[in-house]
Amino acid sequence: MPLRTALSTLILTAGLALSAGDVRAQSADALVPEGCSAILTVQYKQCGVSLFWRCDGAPKGTTWEAFFDAEGLYSISLTDPGYQWIDLQSFADGSRETLQDAPADRIDIRALLETGSDSYAFAMRELSDAGSRTIRYAGHDALTDETRVIDGETLRVLEFDIRSESESGQEIYRGEGIQFVLEDERLFLTGVETYHQDGDSLTDDYSPVEIIRPGASGFGATTPIYECGEILSGVTPDPADPDRTGRA
Repeated sequence: MPLRTALSTLILTAGLALSAGDVRAQSADALVPEGCSAILTVQYKQCGVSLFWRCDGAPKGTTWEAFFDAEGLYSISLTDPGYQWIDLQSFADGSRETLQDAPADRIDIRALLETGSDSYAFAMRELSDAGSRTIRYAGHDALTDETRVIDGETLRVLEFDIRSESESGQEIYRGEGIQFVLEDERLFLTGVETYHQDGDSLTDDYSPVEIIRPGASGFGATTPIYECGEILSGVTPDPADPDRTGRA
């Protein structure tokens, strides 16, 4: 599809070029490629921090997100202007997912903001040490009437549900909860989420604590600072399980 073709060079610059060496120790300066600019840093509960950036050579609204946990760089995701997942790379386990062509129903944050609701259904191709497989995702987002002010930023609250399954239809995991939308940047931020996998369920609060714009103290940070003592002591589960961003 055209977006994948237009972004192929940038994907390699922002993602695959990090495959050698100790990628989990990447800094913001080393991570954001030339011709790209960081736009936001978000410190989350559960010992996580995200760095978002955009690039001059990509369609307006195309966004990269690098997520860092207590051990360093966990993942990089690429989403198109509608927030459809394009490329998801995990540096914790070496797996990578790429969008298969012609999604049945793309994620569209623009439709969500215009109508209050958005459904999606698409397939990603995963490559990992275990081999390759197709993962199918389907879900629904719905804005509520609620807004929350976090660190001076007004966020829209949405309710979501998501299901992933194998090509044969076997469920991999499902989840539901609330997330947030930073409307001016058209970004999804995580919230209180419950995931079910292999008969087990886990609910955690991954809500933002600090939302940091360019020029503010803490912008560009790649070290999480909230609730990390609990994570490292083993009191709180890994925030990246099963899909840390819920979307990327």
